[in-house]
Amino acid sequence: MYQKIFHNICRIIVNPESQIDSNDTVFDENILYEYLQYHQISSFIYYYKQEISKICTGLSKQIFDRCHNDYLQNIYQGMIHENYLKNNIKLLKQNKLPFYIIKGIVSAKELYIKEELRSYSDLDIVIHKKDLKKWLKYLSSKGFVRTLDHYTVFPNSIINKYNFSLHFINEKPNPIAIDLHLNLSNKMHPFQFDIEEFINHSRSINLTDKSINTFQPEYLIIFYLYHSFKHYYFKIIWFIDLYFAFKTYNIDFEKLHKLLVKYKLEKLWRLFLEISRDLFGDIPFSKKEKLFTDYMNHKRHKIINSKTIINGEFPYSESINRLILPLYYLSNPTDKIKYLFHQFFPPKETLRDFYENPDIKMTQLNYLKFRLKTLMTLTNKPHE
Repeated sequence: MYQKIFHNICRIIVNPESQIDSNDTVFDENILYEYLQYHQISSFIYYYKQEISKICTGLSKQIFDRCHNDYLQNIYQGMIHENYLKNNIKLLKQNKLPFYIIKGIVSAKELYIKEELRSYSDLDIVIHKKDLKKWLKYLSSKGFVRTLDHYTVFPNSIINKYNFSLHFINEKPNPIAIDLHLNLSNKMHPFQFDIEEFINHSRSINLTDKSINTFQPEYLIIFYLYHSFKHYYFKIIWFIDLYFAFKTYNIDFEKLHKLLVKYKLEKLWRLFLEISRDLFGDIPFSKKEKLFTDYMNHKRHKIINSKTIINGEFPYSESINRLILPLYYLSNPTDKIKYLFHQFFPPKETLRDFYENPDIKMTQLNYLKFRLKTLMTLTNKPHE
């Protein structure tokens, strides 16, 4: 039941003039609202209230009011994060701390008819690895503290070595969250990027009287594509970002094609084309482009498709999803084997078990015990 309404909503978002038959289905609006919030698209329901009311006649005033509150919340979040940047850019430059913004505020500023349509709750900042210590000192001096996440247990030396992200928050006077990225992916991920190439293809965008750095459009699209599939779950807003990037930027398709090949993202690209056509009703650029004619499949993928995107996740555990999803994304069998090997037998120093149990020595025997326990958990067999 929710599949159809989400398909219709997505088509209104990318084209408010879409001709869609009306439907008077009555939904459990609490469940619908949870889905809208999860996919970060509730603000669109308020903004396109007139269009959506015509195609979803069973929706009540209450759900539009709730989505209006989310729209206002987006305005608030955008203001505090933009003001933080504007107030600290000069100080960051004085401390010789260059940075590059991706996702959230960049997407909101550049891709959407109203920036408050794009919800975000943090600043995603790419930094130079050599500046990590200086950034940690700077953030600490400004009252930021690390938030608990998958990588909190690791020492900074391991974080730096494997490009793990760091997450910070400052609650006063207004909550500001910052995610520091040493690369676009950590070294445990199946896809790897040359971050220096991205930095060498950076550009600036304006924040009223200030400017911040981000990456050139083709490089942002590469990141948006990767980010849409990198997790063990999916959000519609990530695919909307990617769709609108093509509608907004003047793309060098030849350059983009070379990047897709270089970073082995061609299979993800095929999946995006399928999902875009199914979810939004079309692709966001000319079908005469080789990036369509050479890659478009005419048969929907059985596993990764618009239905899966709307559902938000696979019906398996987080660990299983993290393990199997990249196997659908990688094209080369050798890459798949390498990925599986590194998942089953990661470097000893990246095992969280050792850091969560500091009394246990980092020996090969203990390593094998921890891995055996993990493998038993994955196969749902009791560990003896």
